[in-house]
Amino acid sequence: MNIIKTTGFKILTIVIMFLLMCFVKLWYAMFIFIGIGFIQTLLTGRKTFCNGYCPLGNMQDLLSDDKVKPKSFSVHSSVKISLTILFWLLSVIIVYFFRESNTQVWVWFLRLMLIIFSTAYILQIFNGKRTWCKGLCPAGNTMSGYLKIKRIFKKN
Repeated sequence: MNIIKTTGFKILTIVIMFLLMCFVKLWYAMFIFIGIGFIQTLLTGRKTFCNGYCPLGNMQDLLSDDKVKPKSFSVHSSVKISLTILFWLLSVIIVYFFRESNTQVWVWFLRLMLIIFSTAYILQIFNGKRTWCKGLCPAGNTMSGYLKIKRIFKKN
């Protein structure tokens, strides 16, 4: 049995993120998880983080209705790139402008996380399981971009 695919493990990742973000108030909790994802991607050459460790992906798995047949959902590469750049740019702007107040940085990242979760959940209702993950997730898109670049250099 693969522990990463179990419901208990999925709940554990969500609880850890919730505790770090809401009780410990670590504004960079999201980046801890994304950092783990990048390290896994670097080590394995695959996006294993997305499939098993990502709290948002795990939350989508737990909230999905497996009876709903997924609809075809594709995102143009320019939209993926734009959303990814927007996410990282917003992250830098939030840290830069509110660097004097950890509370303000925390509040803005909490808002950003809630917007992302709400968007992911609404997309999932209408388009099926993990629609956000399949093309809109900035962390997943960044990891995919790294893997594409790595393949290009490996060929040469």
